[in-house]
Amino acid sequence: MSTIDTKPIPPAPSLLPQPPRKPEPHECCGTGCIPCVMDIYEEELWEYERSLKQLQGQPQVQEQVQAQEQPQAANSTGGNAR
Repeated sequence: MSTIDTKPIPPAPSLLPQPPRKPEPHECCGTGCIPCVMDIYEEELWEYERSLKQLQGQPQVQEQVQAQEQPQAANSTGGNAR
C-alpha cells in the first residue's frame, strides 16, 4: 500500500531582488547626519534598480515580472468587476 505525500510544495525562490523599504519621514532627524537614512535608501534603491536591469532578458525573470504585474493590474481596475 502506497501513500501520496500531500504536503504543499513551497514556492520557488524569487530571482527578483526585493526593493528597499523607504524610510518614514519621522526616521530622518533632519540634522544632516552622514549618512542620512534617506541617503542610504537612495543608494539601496539605485542598487535595486541596477540589479533589475542586469536581470532583464532572462526568461525566468520575465515570467516573475509578468506574474507580479498581473495582480497589480487586476487591482487597479477598481474592483468593480460584476
